[in-house]
Amino acid sequence: MLKNLLIEIGTEELPSSSMNEATKNFINTLAQNLENNRLDFEDITIAVTPRRIVAFVKGLGQMQKTSEKILSGPPKKISFDANGKPTGAAEGFAKGLGVKVSDLIEVDSEKGTYLGYKIIEKQKTAEEVLPELLKESILSLNFAKQMTWGDYSIRFTRPIRWIAAILGNNIVDFGIENIRSSDHTFGLRNSGTGPIKIPGCNSIEDYCRFLEEKTKIILNSSKRRQLILDKISKIENDTWAGR
Repeated sequence: MLKNLLIEIGTEELPSSSMNEATKNFINTLAQNLENNRLDFEDITIAVTPRRIVAFVKGLGQMQKTSEKILSGPPKKISFDANGKPTGAAEGFAKGLGVKVSDLIEVDSEKGTYLGYKIIEKQKTAEEVLPELLKESILSLNFAKQMTWGDYSIRFTRPIRWIAAILGNNIVDFGIENIRSSDHTFGLRNSGTGPIKIPGCNSIEDYCRFLEEKTKIILNSSKRRQLILDKISKIENDTWAGR
């Protein structure tokens, strides 16, 4: 079963340079961490406003992919004597892994046949993996100019004020300093509204509509830019009409 993941980092006002950096860096950081943790996903969309960095992961797999790796040991030719009995080389390799010689396998390579041991890494659910993964993804974001605030040791482009992290309809629970992730966002600074609960979203477009309806915030940068240009054009037209 696939679910969607929404992450929103609420901050103090971001300079335009940081907004551009977040747009480029967050998608790469998040994608790399998901791949490293063997979680499949369909697509990632990033959107940034002056006070929020949003990532929407579509179609996130709910279980890690299986992973196998083989540890290579001594050559087969020195691992058994003429009677086929294990030598100290084979027994030492097995003992070091905490297994029996009979658990070892033969591994063919260009240099010959070696003894080896196959390790199948345990699968974890996305709910188990995501808390640390998202925390690491946020803290590893790089900006040309970073700062600390309060008594905290972390560095970010501007102080972080809230974090929303939702997988399907459930909160991905983790903390950064005194901030705990939740399923709430916030409106404009001067709106006077408190936390606003985020509904389950099927797409980034759903979240854009929710923000615009509930907070008047336009998440889509192209739409935001066009509205600003339209207002400028209207002011210019009204100015000329009044002359």
